[in-house]
Amino acid sequence: MTSQAIIRRLGSDDNNNDFASTLVMPNADGSILERLEFLQAAQPRFAEKQHTSPLTTGNIFTGAGAVEILALWGRVTTVIQAQATTVKTSVTNDALAAYDLGTTVDINAAAVGSLLSLPAAAGSAHILTANGVLNPTQDSRIITDCTTSFAIKATYGAASTGAILWRCLWRPLSSGASLVAA
Repeated sequence: MTSQAIIRRLGSDDNNNDFASTLVMPNADGSILERLEFLQAAQPRFAEKQHTSPLTTGNIFTGAGAVEILALWGRVTTVIQAQATTVKTSVTNDALAAYDLGTTVDINAAAVGSLLSLPAAAGSAHILTANGVLNPTQDSRIITDCTTSFAIKATYGAASTGAILWRCLWRPLSSGASLVAA
């Protein structure tokens, strides 16, 4: 087989492509290119959302399809006001009731660099660490699967000054699944 024939089959990266890899669909049992697309589609992804002063309740991420949340954490980027306030996160699929990913934790006067992480067990309080290191996160997988859309929401106990950068490491479990900053 000539090198030109190989290039036509595998594709080249120039403006004279004889082959368009964008037409390759993910398929675990298909050709080498289809299998590579399948593996790439299942790779973990990352999203982030900055909540700024004043901290008010609202969606931090939205998405669609079936998604596995591998890790969700927040980093304080501006000191939180010294007043009684808490934060919790929840996910709401379609028009169903909200499910708490982590219940309330006190963030009164949380310093810059403090991290909020999900608890080991669902329904427990978030973990706040002041040294910039994440505690071990959830013990089990968090999977959200919806018909139309879902939202991950941060609920604050008071509108406090300060800022939190929320980050989410996630993996799609269905074709076309998404998770983006709200």
